[in-house]
Amino acid sequence: MTLLAKHLATDVITPMSLPLPGWSFLTLPSEQLATFAQDTFRHGMNLRSGLLTTLPGLSTELIGRVHVHGRALLSRGSAVLEPGEEALRTELLLAAHSIVGAASLGKALTRAILLPPSVATPVATAMAFRHVNWPVLMRAAMLSIQVAQDSRARRATAAPGWDELLLDVAGPWQLDIAREVDAEVASSLA
Repeated sequence: MTLLAKHLATDVITPMSLPLPGWSFLTLPSEQLATFAQDTFRHGMNLRSGLLTTLPGLSTELIGRVHVHGRALLSRGSAVLEPGEEALRTELLLAAHSIVGAASLGKALTRAILLPPSVATPVATAMAFRHVNWPVLMRAAMLSIQVAQDSRARRATAAPGWDELLLDVAGPWQLDIAREVDAEVASSLA
């Protein structure tokens, strides 16, 4: 069992690792896809790189959530978040994931642009984009939708502004009957 565990661990942590799940199906449809799958595996697109891609997203989630829940625990004595704190958590996570996603996009673009012409084959250029952290970008997209929904909900339940308060107070005095009463009072005083 120990030997088997060591063997399985080396399949994940060594630089060649195992192919990504489902990657072998790319060898079935055509010769070009099979060549692409083999070349990308040879250049480092494997299970290890796939697992490492998820670490920045997981650590960002952990740090953001611990911060917001810890802050709530210290201020109110309970780690359960109120609606405003939940919105804050969503906004903080969106900002953090956006920064991580922008860094991954910048690294991929820089590697693609600065790749030496002797190495700049289509596969090598495509491999520069393996640095794009797709899970983080998808999480940032989902969080941006949630932030927009929270903003709409806050706007709908917001306190009325000065113009709305003025209309509420002055509205009854703008009725036609109110003008007639004012005119009657003014004519009787004159």
